Amino acid sequence: AFLTFASLRDQSATAPGQPTIDDLLNIYRFRSIDPKTNLLGVIGWPVTQSLGPLIHNAGFNTINHNAVYLPLPIAADEKDPAASDASFKATLHAFLDDKHLDFTGASVTIPHKESAARLGREPGAEPGDLCGAANTIAVTSSGRVRTANTDARAILELLADRVDLSTARVGVVGAGGVARAAVAVLTQHGATIDLFNRTLSRAENLAAEIAACLGRDCAIHPRPLRAIPDSCCDVYINCTPVGMVGRTGDGPAGNALSIPVPDMHNISENTIFFDTIYNPVETPMLKTARERGCRTIDGVEMFVKQAAAQFELWTQHPAPVMLFDRLCRDALATPTGR
Repeated sequence: AFLTFASLRDQSATAPGQPTIDDLLNIYRFRSIDPKTNLLGVIGWPVTQSLGPLIHNAGFNTINHNAVYLPLPIAADEKDPAASDASFKATLHAFLDDKHLDFTGASVTIPHKESAARLGREPGAEPGDLCGAANTIAVTSSGRVRTANTDARAILELLADRVDLSTARVGVVGAGGVARAAVAVLTQHGATIDLFNRTLSRAENLAAEIAACLGRDCAIHPRPLRAIPDSCCDVYINCTPVGMVGRTGDGPAGNALSIPVPDMHNISENTIFFDTIYNPVETPMLKTARERGCRTIDGVEMFVKQAAAQFELWTQHPAPVMLFDRLCRDALATPTGR
């Protein structure tokens, strides 16, 4: 384009998602973009709160990698999954077919992770999803599309250091893309899973799909949400958006509990509560668990680990993990977060 529009400050933006001049220069490194710059980004709906542009562009800068990472919102409607999938597929193929964009990859977040997995199974692609969910797309130099699930890798690494998965019982809350990754990878490593979901049939379907994917009987037990207080797990993982900054409809603003910790009867100082949400860093669920003396894992730890794996896939270079963690925590400590 002849012109790139930006605002002086967030409050004076003339269109949703319009960057500020400061963001253009310091996050997106506007002056270094040239015709050979690779395009990457974060795909989801919404993506305005994502910290991906902040950390990945900083990472590219540290290794002098000629790429820019942008928010790439693709509209979705939770009431019409087929339309959301069609929107994702059409947009991705437009990116891939436009040779001037040099599109080389993307992070994929809610609600498009299952659509990304389907993209990886198209003719000529290299599937790397885990039982039907992918959060990473990479385009090889030959133009082949690869998918991967770095959520699963991050979840496994964070828990393997803290608990013996071969004997652990893990409560997973949710039945979307992150839950699918968590249940699949933890089941592969011997854990018993209690899968809690608001709609029990979705949990039952997910359990059946993962068992079919892994080709064996799995210790996955679908449960209604109301069963959480009487459950007895070593680890509880929230894989829903409940508690996320900006989310409404789950109770008083900023107070939504993804897991009803105050009502739980069988937890101790050894019980681990793990939130996959990173904004806020300490969600209401994690705060309540910490106050009851339990161990916690925040979403920044997971976000940084999965982002580092994506960075390495795209650049073939080790990620600056400490930089990623510091940038995330500093950004989320500001009054507006991101």
